[in-house]
Amino acid sequence: MLDTTGIAPDDLEAKLGAQVSEITDKYGASLTIDTTGFPALMHAGLHFTGHRGYFVILGIPPPDSKLSFDMNDYLWTGKHIVSSIEGDVVPSEFIPQMIEWYRAKKFPLDKLVKTYALDDYKTALHDMHTGETIKPVLLY
Repeated sequence: MLDTTGIAPDDLEAKLGAQVSEITDKYGASLTIDTTGFPALMHAGLHFTGHRGYFVILGIPPPDSKLSFDMNDYLWTGKHIVSSIEGDVVPSEFIPQMIEWYRAKKFPLDKLVKTYALDDYKTALHDMHTGETIKPVLLY
């Protein structure tokens, strides 16, 4: 796992890109899903998404954030940039279904999400990296 603490945005893109390139035999990721909303990571993710790959934006970036990219690179690679709202489902149907799954113990929400005090962010990161939780949520 790459430690991104204190890495400048350009260095972050280079380091992540190098790892993705190595893992994918230089093809790039066919599917990149950003759940962070962190502009530097989003830019890096779009960059290392491979030809005809999909870059899916799920994370909410800070207000007034911009994602810029080279239009020619985008046109020549056939990349797709998409976002998703509520998983592209009909909430009035899907939320009751999820509640039903939770009650039937088929959707272990309490094991997937764990809350942490804002000051305890290091524990939240640790628990995410070790698999203690899937989605750490910081409360402030």
